[in-house]
Amino acid sequence: VERVADVIFERCISDRNFSYNGARLCDHLSKNLHGGSQSGDGAQSPGKQFRELLVKKCMREYDARCTLLESNPGRLRGVTFFVAELYASLDIVEDNVVSKCDLLGESLMELLSVLMSRVDDENVKALCQVFKLSGRYLDGMEKRLGVPPPTKMDQLMEELETLANSNPSELGVQRYIHSMLGNVLELRRCNWGQPKGETGQGRSNERDAVKRKR
Repeated sequence: VERVADVIFERCISDRNFSYNGARLCDHLSKNLHGGSQSGDGAQSPGKQFRELLVKKCMREYDARCTLLESNPGRLRGVTFFVAELYASLDIVEDNVVSKCDLLGESLMELLSVLMSRVDDENVKALCQVFKLSGRYLDGMEKRLGVPPPTKMDQLMEELETLANSNPSELGVQRYIHSMLGNVLELRRCNWGQPKGETGQGRSNERDAVKRKR
């Protein structure tokens, strides 16, 4: 199980094109990986072991985020993308209740904050792409947890707006990449493209509630 988690994790953070499918594969394996040596009713399933190993790997990279920003920013961006994809795709099913791994969501916001502290073309582009992917899930998580304003997402958006209002040449980023910042802010104002009152975080829970009613 650990070897499988290692291979998928490294492939996902090194190949952004694989990150989306890799995260979906991780969700599938966490729900459907069976077999192995289990003893007793309290034994952990291989699927749960796989999920916990995967989250631990993400947390190890998260703990090294400031070092990676200096020594290997490309890997830091890869980790951030994969954590975003994993948070969007990975559903935890326990006692017929579907939930998200909030540890991944909280860590993702910190990873984004670290990327935002080093403004260049690649980091700004990554920031905007990750916010478009996971913004609705992060806002939904904080709403569900009852985080009072200003939330961490509010703070990140405020920092993003400061960058958007700055001169791209002074920031040292290309104009077309700088324009992505405004697009993210507008997308959030429009509830990330979701119907009013609906959040991405509630998607899995609402779907599960419908199943239980049936």
